[in-house]
Amino acid sequence: MSFNRTVRQNREGWRAPARRGTTRGMTEPPIQPLAARSLLFAPGDSPRKIAKALAAGADGTILDLEDSVGAAGKDAARDLVAATLAGLDRDDVLIRINTRTTPWHLADLAAAVKARPAAIVVPKCAGPADLSILDHQISALEVAYGLPQGRIAILPLVTETAASIHGLDYRGVSSRQGHQAGEPP
Repeated sequence: MSFNRTVRQNREGWRAPARRGTTRGMTEPPIQPLAARSLLFAPGDSPRKIAKALAAGADGTILDLEDSVGAAGKDAARDLVAATLAGLDRDDVLIRINTRTTPWHLADLAAAVKARPAAIVVPKCAGPADLSILDHQISALEVAYGLPQGRIAILPLVTETAASIHGLDYRGVSSRQGHQAGEPP
């Protein structure tokens, strides 16, 4: 995903963009990647809202198959999101799938991996085990679809459940967490 602030490099080193009160060309160390400042959710069952969200210019657009889509519309939303991403070449689109405790999880995950989003958003992540399981599932689907291993990142939403708050140490669970989405680890 294009979630990084960028600077230009010249022969003398890193050159930061000019800021008010500073001298243009002042050298600084590279700016570290920043978290996305704006993530825009769009319900996966609304073509109009998806198009509007994709055109809005947010740092990332999350096409939602979970809470914003009713049970009766889950299959149609999954098909719409997959069809939308099939025609796009963007690295700033994420898909929020249903949790692994629902009957829609595996179908959502299979369609999401095939659509090649920058990341899969995991709602109601209850702990590191959820990420580990999802990492293995994504790897198997990448192999099945002939996709590069590790391209799809995982963005866990870890503050949606009380259980996840108790075990917030997710370090080292999956290599898909620590790299820029869309790039191999």
